[in-house]
Amino acid sequence: MKIFLFGYGKMGKEIEKTALSKGHEISGIYDPYNAFKFEQRQFENADIVIDFTTPGSAVYNIIKCFEANKPIVVGTTGWYDELPEVEKACSKHNGSLLYASNFSIGVNILFRACELIASIIKNYPEYKASIYEAHHNQKKDAPSGTAISMANEILKKQPAYKKWTTLPDDSDSTPEQSALPIYYRREGDIIGIHELVIESEIDRLCIEHEAFNRSGFATGTLIATQWLIGKKGIFKMKNIFDEIK
Repeated sequence: MKIFLFGYGKMGKEIEKTALSKGHEISGIYDPYNAFKFEQRQFENADIVIDFTTPGSAVYNIIKCFEANKPIVVGTTGWYDELPEVEKACSKHNGSLLYASNFSIGVNILFRACELIASIIKNYPEYKASIYEAHHNQKKDAPSGTAISMANEILKKQPAYKKWTTLPDDSDSTPEQSALPIYYRREGDIIGIHELVIESEIDRLCIEHEAFNRSGFATGTLIATQWLIGKKGIFKMKNIFDEIK
């Protein structure tokens, strides 16, 4: 594959390294923060585009790809409120998009676990759920997109929760009963830790995913990239897992 990268931060660099090691080609890179300028020829020569940029630029990049008939895989989060606009543009241009809050295979297994556990504990109201996440201190958003995805899986299956709410992990506040709490921590160089906890007065169950490096995210991104080629519409990692069944 010839891949064009939007974004050349930590994830962009990791994707480049992993893609080259697997025999793919990076046709071009655009990142204003790293002096990589947009070159139309490199963009046009690409088979597919990968975006790890910022919430403020992701939607523009997605629509630009739709207009140019380029499939795009997006790992940027924080733009999902604009999904209706993206869906409209995708339909208009017959575009191809796969987006995810996290491309790690392990994390996507965790999403499935959240869905399954929530479908069970809805019958046992004595069990309360909570989510904990920790990342490096340069991460600006809180909670993480991955934690939000975990919460949304639980909200779909556990009607006792009407919404999720965000709290620092050292907070003394008690969330309202109908709100699923997401506790976050920003510290050091933590790549990413996500934990689902269900607890009653008699016991506690914890399921945790910890990323040791970014290669798992890059590998999952390339799996999604290869899967998307030749498809039209808007997809998520769940579609890939459903196809494997």
